[in-house]
Amino acid sequence: MYDVDWAVTQSPADSATAPDPGARSGPILVLEQPPFSRLPTVRQAGEISALAAPGEMVSLSFSVASTPPASSGSPVAVTVQVSDAAGNASTIPASQIEIHVVHTWAQAGLGLYQSQPQQVPELLLKSDHEPLVDAYRPTCGHPQHFFRREPNYRAPNVRLRGDVSVILQPGENRQFWVSIKTPASASPGVYAGVITIAADGTNSQASRQLPFRLEVLPIHLIEPPQDLFLWYKGTLDCRHPQHYVSPEVMRAQLKDIYDHGFTSLSLIEAAPEFLQQAIDIANETGFHRNALLEGPFDRRYRRLKFGNLRPIYYLSDKLDMPRFAFSARHHFRNWKFAQSAGGSSMCSMMQQSFSRRLLNERDIGHAPTIFNYYLPFNLDYFRVHAAFAEIRNHKTYYYWQCHMEKPNLHRVLAGLFLWRSKADGIAPYCYQHRPRSPNSAFNDFDEWEPGYLFGPEKRPFKDHMTTYPAATGSIPTLQWKGLSAGLYDLRYLVSLDAAMRTALRAGDDSLIRTATEIRGEIDRFLARIALQTINILDERDPEPYPDVHSEDYADFRRLLTQGLIDLQARLGEAA
Repeated sequence: MYDVDWAVTQSPADSATAPDPGARSGPILVLEQPPFSRLPTVRQAGEISALAAPGEMVSLSFSVASTPPASSGSPVAVTVQVSDAAGNASTIPASQIEIHVVHTWAQAGLGLYQSQPQQVPELLLKSDHEPLVDAYRPTCGHPQHFFRREPNYRAPNVRLRGDVSVILQPGENRQFWVSIKTPASASPGVYAGVITIAADGTNSQASRQLPFRLEVLPIHLIEPPQDLFLWYKGTLDCRHPQHYVSPEVMRAQLKDIYDHGFTSLSLIEAAPEFLQQAIDIANETGFHRNALLEGPFDRRYRRLKFGNLRPIYYLSDKLDMPRFAFSARHHFRNWKFAQSAGGSSMCSMMQQSFSRRLLNERDIGHAPTIFNYYLPFNLDYFRVHAAFAEIRNHKTYYYWQCHMEKPNLHRVLAGLFLWRSKADGIAPYCYQHRPRSPNSAFNDFDEWEPGYLFGPEKRPFKDHMTTYPAATGSIPTLQWKGLSAGLYDLRYLVSLDAAMRTALRAGDDSLIRTATEIRGEIDRFLARIALQTINILDERDPEPYPDVHSEDYADFRRLLTQGLIDLQARLGEAA
């Protein structure tokens, strides 16, 4: 069976020991390196492959090592391109298969606050020698806005499509990342293609052909009942230049968010005319659950047409932290509008205990329909929330900062932790929150929001960039891919759980026995996903649990996939 996230077939000539560069011809070696693994193996890659359900975003990975003769010590220019993936009945075009090089750079630690510099693999780039230069210009560029003299952000004009080009130094190896957006209409079967790695050294030319294979499964993933919500800060209103994006860039970014598995998002437009345009773009790109609106709300909001989306009115943000902008007066006003509009509402809080004041009509009152709690400060609460159904009497989400360079952490929080906690949704912050002028989104060591110091330590935050801005869209990151993997872990869990429940009701002893065995295996792994002791904010350690590794999450996905294939097939036969 193939690995859901990755699988590499060893070529016959591979050895279990480290390769000897002097014994190989040509300037490069292509090595195994699974996604989310920080180091390659010592084996040459013969083929990479994956399983995917229709509509799934799936990742594969490999590493290329430079092995020029020690006497020359010359850099090696490497170009990597990917072909279409051809199946028996149809083809997945190369436009749906993106390949990137993983860029390692110095970041200010791995946590929330700026700390000691650390080399971190993060960006997924098309080239490692295109400058990541952003800047500010005095206006938005619209001729009628010439006299609005405010700093407007200009993102780097880097390539987001096409082949990958890198320069490998002698003895260096680089990880390459393959993302396949499996078409929702893809027919089940095997789709095969080739990744061509061409190296042009000073005295030699060489290329490698790395086959890849995607098996589209004959299964259907259920959309989870949990709300998969992401904070999005982009605005079409150039009067708010810190987060201003063009309609074309917003469309590209929302498609990116939807393709990676999110079904709800925030739309922060204050002006209803821009909000309607943003709602239309969200509908066009596939969003069909919830759109959170920040206001301030007035009667113009009643004329909005939401299409497939349902509005959530944001009442207040961290009302339990007095220094934040939302006041009780704003909370009351927003609550009254939400009540009259007939929509859902949300509040975010640092401490879950503050919700008592919102639930008490003799105190603040005016409770929202959704309570959104800051997860790192409320781990005890979510342990209790999972254990006792009687306290789950209102909708509960949790949020955390997803810019931290910790792919496996975000994978867990977006999927397995959500399942175990029995929360109703997630609200990670955020897709991009660009720093204020004149600071750069690509410099983790300048100020993010000047004067924005938080917590008892009063330390400056790192830049909140889960993806990074580009002139025509966004630059993806490993943490972004980790979030997506977690969202699909949840889809597999929800789908398999539904199949197991159906099997247990079927009255067939063999089906019941199979479902019971699968549930036992799932429960054994999920017991390792501790709700109270997860490592979220560490500034040096990226892993949520010391004894659960990248390959363990991949093994668990294999278990979910195989169980779903078996049960859905047998239930189909029984029907």
